[in-house]
Amino acid sequence: MPGSIVDQFGVTLSDELRLNKKSDVASRKYANFYNENEIKRSDYKNVNEFLIAKANAFNKAFNLDVSEVISKDYYRVKLGEYYEKVPATLINKYLSIEDLISIPQDNGSVVYAVGSYENVNDAVDRQTNLETDDLDNTQIIIDKKGIIENYNILNENIKKEEISINNDSIEIENSKNDVSKEKKQKDIIINDLESKLKSIDNKLVYRIQIGAFEEILPKEIFKGVNDVVFFKGDDNVYRYNSGAFNNYQQAIFYLKEMRDRGFEDAFIATYKGGKRVGLSNVLSSKNKTSIKSLKKDITNQESKISTNEENIFYSIQIGIFSDNISAEKLKVLSQLKSLKTTKINDKLSSYFIDKIATIETAKKKLSNIKSKGFEKAFIIKTRNGKRVPLAN
Repeated sequence: MPGSIVDQFGVTLSDELRLNKKSDVASRKYANFYNENEIKRSDYKNVNEFLIAKANAFNKAFNLDVSEVISKDYYRVKLGEYYEKVPATLINKYLSIEDLISIPQDNGSVVYAVGSYENVNDAVDRQTNLETDDLDNTQIIIDKKGIIENYNILNENIKKEEISINNDSIEIENSKNDVSKEKKQKDIIINDLESKLKSIDNKLVYRIQIGAFEEILPKEIFKGVNDVVFFKGDDNVYRYNSGAFNNYQQAIFYLKEMRDRGFEDAFIATYKGGKRVGLSNVLSSKNKTSIKSLKKDITNQESKISTNEENIFYSIQIGIFSDNISAEKLKVLSQLKSLKTTKINDKLSSYFIDKIATIETAKKKLSNIKSKGFEKAFIIKTRNGKRVPLAN
């Protein structure tokens, strides 16, 4: 069946055979990267120097542009500002929001905020949405390349100056009319946001916890990584997270990149509705849903495709990959349409595409997959859910 652990001849692979194929899985470019840039922890005085060296080697090997981008000033919604520990319940609630960022300040505090808006009205709409979602005491701020200004205070000062300079009653009346129109438009947007709030609440977010450290890491470690968020917990340990995904496969690809960058203990953490949830429970639930969906799809196809009376389908077994698969190949895999994975164990996953209606379509897909470097990919044929020889 699709996702079975087999080779190109349909022979089931034992654990020993699978492990012996590790070297075949890794790409040449990735192998060359490690052969030419072997970096050992023992060669460096501390973890920081080791991680900086790994980051530089990774960025150089994959030609990543790590030059600093001149960013604009953005309106954001500040969730909180902390000098010391952040409560665990609040950490989980924050990490459930996809676009969360942490902004270290010169005074030793860390500001946690969401959103990147060029228009203050958009920030206000987001603030209203968050407050409806039980996140109180939020505040609109202006992020000027890491320097935070309180928008409310700034806005009040500007208004006072305008009133003292412009004391014309007609101008004031026009201003009131404009505010009234703006308020009506804002109410429309807010109502729309509130109607969508329930679906946002239950959105599943996969994050990569890249490590736990006793001190704040230097920013040089994160060259080429733009979405790092860190918290200081009750145990005085700083936990760093990177990435926010709704798709498990994308999270796996990003996890591999983080490990390649030197964060060897990185793992996937899952959040939903303001709480951290067990990954195994999430995957089990998703698998049950997928099975139901697959059965429904097959039933629909049986009723719609009269020419496929024997329920014959084709799938493409791309490969069984271990943790040694390169970041480059993971990126290629992530771009394949209808890609599916089956977790074999902690180290091995099967990658395949199934539910292909005709052999002609399957051959075209196979040719495309092989052209992308997966030359050992092959076609599997099934009849009524059971594998049959391709020649039949």
